[in-house]
Amino acid sequence: MKGCIFCKIGRHEARSWMVAETEHTYAMLDIHPMNRWHTLVIPKDHYENIFDMPVEVLHEVMSTLKYVVDLYHKNWALTRFKLYRAMAGQPSRTFSTPTGILRQDTRMTARI
Repeated sequence: MKGCIFCKIGRHEARSWMVAETEHTYAMLDIHPMNRWHTLVIPKDHYENIFDMPVEVLHEVMSTLKYVVDLYHKNWALTRFKLYRAMAGQPSRTFSTPTGILRQDTRMTARI
């Protein structure tokens, strides 16, 4: 979609701090994080809502999310994770994230 920042990021036309990428998904650190590790996992193609998204793409979004969670667990020993859908005011295409992580050892709340 023309003008959509998430579409531009998925096409590498806008800068971001990439965490992971697949054929149909892109995971990046949020540029205005609510907490440490606030990461967005988005489909590269624009979908107005989950009803428009092919099930294969949805599976890949969730698979990418699992990859990111495993990556954060392995590298930073994060052990508790919460998944959130988009907050009010965010485009519906980010329905799968932001995701939240709670680091047990410090009780520090973060979002991925």
